Order: sequence, then structure tokens, then C-alpha cells
Amino acid sequence: FTIRRFTIPLIVPHRVDLVAVREILMEVAAADALVLDEPRTQVRFKGFIPEGAQVELVVWVERVRLLEVQGGLGWRIHRALSDRGLDLTPRRRDER
Repeated sequence: FTIRRFTIPLIVPHRVDLVAVREILMEVAAADALVLDEPRTQVRFKGFIPEGAQVELVVWVERVRLLEVQGGLGWRIHRALSDRGLDLTPRRRDER
């Protein structure tokens, strides 16, 4: 296969706007030149757990570029979330 699927799982705490996180994930993926347009990027909702909502970003990349995407996409997501004031860090039990 010449292309590979790459998935980044995330837990979005209940206090964080899930729709905003989805929008940011899609924007970051769209801005990455190594992420392919087809098959389309997806943000999949996996379910709720006590800590929040489980989602995953699914992108497709050229197989030979997979390590580059693995090495950079997560950092860009973290930066984009941080720049918009969204913190996915789970709260400690004593903060709830």
C-alpha cells in the first residue's frame, strides 16, 4: 500500500467544548501539507468515559511520509489547542 492511515486518540474532558476541539483538529490536519485530501480526514467520536469524551483524529498520508506526520502533527495540535485556551489535561480528583 502506498498510503497509510494515522490515528491520534484524544480524551476531551467534560469541561472542554467538544465541537471546538473537532474544528481545531480538522483545521490542523487541513493545514498539514503531508496529510492527504483523500481519503478524507475524520474526527471520530468513540464514546464517553468518566474522564470525558473519547475522539480520534484519522488522517491518511503517503507511507514514506508517515514518520514525519507522526513526529509533527501531535505537536501542532497541542499548539493550536493551547493557542485557543483549550486544555485537555485531566483534572486531579481533588480539583473536581
